[in-house]
Amino acid sequence: VVRGAIRVSDESSLPEGLVAYYDELVRRLGLGDLEWMLPFLATTVAWGESPMTEEGLQELLCRRFPLQGKRGSDLVGTGIERLGAMLRRIPAAGVRVRGVAPYHDTLRHHLRTTPALAVATELVRHTFADASAAIRESDERGHLRQYLLRHGAGHLVDMGRHVEALDVVEWILEGDHGLDNDTLESVAREPLISLGGCDDTARSKLSKRALQLSISRANEHSYIRLLPALQRLLRAEGDTESMLEQLVENEIW
Repeated sequence: VVRGAIRVSDESSLPEGLVAYYDELVRRLGLGDLEWMLPFLATTVAWGESPMTEEGLQELLCRRFPLQGKRGSDLVGTGIERLGAMLRRIPAAGVRVRGVAPYHDTLRHHLRTTPALAVATELVRHTFADASAAIRESDERGHLRQYLLRHGAGHLVDMGRHVEALDVVEWILEGDHGLDNDTLESVAREPLISLGGCDDTARSKLSKRALQLSISRANEHSYIRLLPALQRLLRAEGDTESMLEQLVENEIW
């Protein structure tokens, strides 16, 4: 090309070795679909609150990227194999197959906080929250739904979307979603986590609503964990009569 023997536009005259050179260049620069997806896959696993299956991971990532069908399934599966040394396979809740999780909590923390994955972290956290908020209108019945029934409210709280978290919890508690009592009690407690992001008025209102949901599902093993929240609320509220009446009606309390 430099000597003028051929022109770049003369594709039919280009040497076959040039294609191999470009393929090698793409490989060396990490421009493949798998390499592009790995940061988002690793970050999704890190921000998962419990093991997620390959199907669940694909369903979540499909909300942001074109990973539908066999092509997406193969990419996610290959990505998990590539991340193999970082992951461990353990049972996933609500399904009959194993999920994946970081092999140690220190690795989970590193993946969540490293600047190298800051963009992926921001996108993944929003994706978890958006999927959680949409669960009430979704007719999906896959592995992601089982995960979100248990942890969706927590992801919404993580993003400061407390009202939506409480709406999701109420929807779960009022419906029949195949969750056992211990799981329902855990779900009810989720919105009590990190209410500090609200202003005082909103925090008081949301705390009362969240605590009422938690009390309604508390069992003998969990009510002690609710006492600090109850104490804070009773100190902050001027009118506690209705709350106290509900406590009295609950045989555990």
